[in-house]
Amino acid sequence: DSIKSMSFESGLKFLEELVGKVESGGLALDQAIGSYERGVVLIARLRELLSGAEAKLKVLNKEGA
Repeated sequence: DSIKSMSFESGLKFLEELVGKVESGGLALDQAIGSYERGVVLIARLRELLSGAEAKLKVLNKEGA
C-alpha cells in the first residue's frame, strides 16, 4: 500500500489534498466516502510516524542528559 511507504511530509500533503477534494463538495458520495476512508488510514500512518519520531527524541534527550 502506498500510504504505508509515505513520508510524513508526503502524507500530510496528500491528506490536505483529500480534505480539499471532500470539502469542495464536487465528489460523488461514493468518492467522498472513499476519500474519507483513505484519510482515516493516512491519519493512522501520520500518527505512527509522529510516535516514532517522538520516541527517537526521547532516547536522544536521555543520551544527551
